[in-house]
Amino acid sequence: MQMQRSRVMEQMPAHLTVAHEIGHRVLHGASAACGSSDIGNWSASAKRTEKEADQFAAELLLPSKEIGPAINSRSPSLQTIQDVAQKYEASLSASAWRYCDVVAMPCAVIWSTNEVIQWSRKSDSFRFFLQRGVKVPAGSYAMAAYEGKVLPEDPEPVAADEWIESGYLREDAEIWEQSRRLRSYDSVITLLWIKREISPPGGKEDVLLEELDPEDFTLRRKHWPGKR
Repeated sequence: MQMQRSRVMEQMPAHLTVAHEIGHRVLHGASAACGSSDIGNWSASAKRTEKEADQFAAELLLPSKEIGPAINSRSPSLQTIQDVAQKYEASLSASAWRYCDVVAMPCAVIWSTNEVIQWSRKSDSFRFFLQRGVKVPAGSYAMAAYEGKVLPEDPEPVAADEWIESGYLREDAEIWEQSRRLRSYDSVITLLWIKREISPPGGKEDVLLEELDPEDFTLRRKHWPGKR
């Protein structure tokens, strides 16, 4: 089934709402009577407590020990994320978020709306900074999706500097991209996969200590460079 034809995975499952509220109770000591815009909102503007409740719900409904082997036995693709969403009756956004938590390969998921990047999630091995709050790249399949063009069924290479701003990319560096339009949200979900090395070996302090994300470099962050 084509992802762009599947609307059930774009909807917010009722049990995700329940798990989200349980997360508030466990983590914050009280329920929060959240609105629909608070649940499954992974954007940078979302409240910290709402993100924590979402992360709790995602782990509860999509346990890493269960989904990890299934994800890592296949090459990166949006189809794998959709299969996880269908099997566990989870939202596509929550499944994509959890995908990056457990996938062993350097991957990232980007969610854009009205051509603007709302949020991104990277696997531990994806070592480059991705911008938020900017338009999707003009030469990307994500932009082609907004323009209504026919998209490839599988990840295909694009110039790495379409998505990654770094002074430490090979001149011919490519990153594999797969994007799908979610018309009911006027959004596009994008999977990025570093299939081959895109930076010179031993480059500049391991690509500036994994291209530190300034939006993630806070006192509350759980992972620090070199301390996974």
